[in-house]
Amino acid sequence: QEVGSEFDVVFESSEGRLIGEAEGKDAKAINVDKLRQLAMNLHEDLQREEVTLPAKGVLFGNPYRLSHPTERTESPFTEKCVAAAASNGTALVETRQLFVAAQYMIRAKDNEYAAKWRSAILTGIGLLSLPAPPVDGEESMSPAEQ
Repeated sequence: QEVGSEFDVVFESSEGRLIGEAEGKDAKAINVDKLRQLAMNLHEDLQREEVTLPAKGVLFGNPYRLSHPTERTESPFTEKCVAAAASNGTALVETRQLFVAAQYMIRAKDNEYAAKWRSAILTGIGLLSLPAPPVDGEESMSPAEQ
C-alpha cells in the first residue's frame, strides 16, 4: 500500500481482493456519504502499478452505536445508501454480523466458514445477510434463513 493512502482495510485472499471502509453513527443509520470515499479509494487502488484488477468495495456500518445492539430496530443503512450500493456493486455489512462471526472464528478457527464469509462478501451486492456461525455442527444459515 502506498504511503498517503487512507484505506481503512484491504483484504486479500485466493478468492479476490476487497477494500473496506468503516463508518459508525451514534444515533442514526449509515448514509450514502461514505460510499463516495470508498469509490475514491477503489479508484486510487486501481491506479497503483501492481494492481491489475479492481478490488470489490465493502462498507462496514456500525449504526446507532449508543444503543444496545438488541435495541437497534431501524435499518442499519439508509434507503439511499442501499440503493447506491446496489447500483455500484458495493457490499454493505452491519458490524453486528461481523462481531458474531469474529467471536465464532476466535473459538473455532473454521476455515470452511471463513471461506463462506469471503465468498458472500465478494459476490454480494447491497445490504448483505451473511452466513451465521454453525450451531453444534449444523450447516451455517444466514439470519434471514433461521
